Amino acid sequence: MFRHGCGVPLRHCSAPAPYPAQPLDYYTKSKIMGEKLVLAANGTGKLATVALRPSYVYGEYDRLFIPLIIQKAREGKMKYHFGQGIMMPTYAGNAAQAHIQAAEALTLDSPLAGRPYFTTDSAPRPFWQFLGDVLQPLGYERPHIPLPGLLMWVLAWIFQYLIVPLLRPIVSLQATEFSPERIRIMLCKRILRIDNARRDFGYEPKISTDEGIRRTAHYFQHLRKA
Repeated sequence: MFRHGCGVPLRHCSAPAPYPAQPLDYYTKSKIMGEKLVLAANGTGKLATVALRPSYVYGEYDRLFIPLIIQKAREGKMKYHFGQGIMMPTYAGNAAQAHIQAAEALTLDSPLAGRPYFTTDSAPRPFWQFLGDVLQPLGYERPHIPLPGLLMWVLAWIFQYLIVPLLRPIVSLQATEFSPERIRIMLCKRILRIDNARRDFGYEPKISTDEGIRRTAHYFQHLRKA
């Protein structure tokens, strides 16, 4: 069983869907390569494989996504928002549920064998609204100052491909989240359907996004604004 999620603009999409001809970044490319290898291995001897595609996994014990949002809020960088991006979050408990149900249903002659499935909370949510819903219970401001999305992408492109190469020989520059690839992900409208997962292995997320956010915010109370 293989799991991946990557930032590609998709609307009302249900797996299987074509892979992008030009992956957004190396992270996305690595996920596509991994999924292809796993699905191609289906039927090798007695091996049955399936790929699950959660998106924006969040929840208790998160060491990356939610802590990064909180860190940026502490730095005063989460008061801004841009674009009309839509995301399909996946509470970690729902992701675990999908793995268990898929594993229990997977056999060589099952519909799952050799196929990918989207497994999300099945609740589209504006990107910046989701971030605000996580931050507000922790005492931080919701993103409320609008900026032009296209302008942000252009500035990120200029910084990464013009300014950084010019300054790198004389200044030590650290990696930054302000990249055109990251901006594109924030601007993406990704609406993913879980119909196939419902049909083939009975996946129906048990935890709503609102409840998942409540549990997540409760867990991260130690990082709330002082």
